[in-house]
Amino acid sequence: MIHHLTIMMKWNFFYTAGPFDCSLPFAGDIDWLIRAVRAGTFGYIPEVLYHYRTHPGTRRTVDLQHGVNKDEVHQMIARRYAKI
Repeated sequence: MIHHLTIMMKWNFFYTAGPFDCSLPFAGDIDWLIRAVRAGTFGYIPEVLYHYRTHPGTRRTVDLQHGVNKDEVHQMIARRYAKI
């Protein structure tokens, strides 16, 4: 598992991988990571450098409470890259 907030990169790599897809209700990080992995090379640092927390007001939590189907979003992302 790679969390997008733990990636350190040069600024121009963001342009290579492209911006986040803000039209997705959530999982934009998964979509971006697929493009990033295809666009570059990653290394591993065996230390905890980041702690992630969530709360009831996050976009993902709110969208799921309002009926967004997470499986449909994940399937849409999978279809987007299935042919590449």
